[in-house]
Amino acid sequence: MQNILRVLLDTNIYGFIAKEDDPEKLVVMIAQSNLQVCGSKVVRNELRQIPFRKNEESRRLRNKVLGYYSVLIKDKRDYNLNAFIRALAKEYEKAYAGKNKANTLSADFLIVATASLHAVKIVCSNDEKTMKEPSALKAYRKVNEKFQLPEPEFMSYEELKKILK
Repeated sequence: MQNILRVLLDTNIYGFIAKEDDPEKLVVMIAQSNLQVCGSKVVRNELRQIPFRKNEESRRLRNKVLGYYSVLIKDKRDYNLNAFIRALAKEYEKAYAGKNKANTLSADFLIVATASLHAVKIVCSNDEKTMKEPSALKAYRKVNEKFQLPEPEFMSYEELKKILK
């Protein structure tokens, strides 16, 4: 039996999946792999914010990514926000000393806090300018160490595709 690897996909990853030549094939590969995709209320809400009435292309994209989310999270873990996650995200915000305004990273902090509190091993994101920028990574490390929480590893979309092959 393969070891299960728990991973939380950031919102931008669902957009990358939708742009694939055969996104459904990739979703099936992920679903049948040793990855256990965990969900987050934050990610789901961001996917739902894709404008539905803007135009036909936007409507299709929104429906596709929400469908991929449902398939990948089905029968797995879909985490709601709670007081502990919000408090941990606030701690990240206090520890953050980067060039971005901390409040612009609030969703990223909530996603990483969700992964940390639920011991999700990997957060998959291509968000190099906010979620994965050095000052944010330093804040996660400092706060998680303080509270003796596991720090998730970060992986790009390209790295995710490589481990599926």
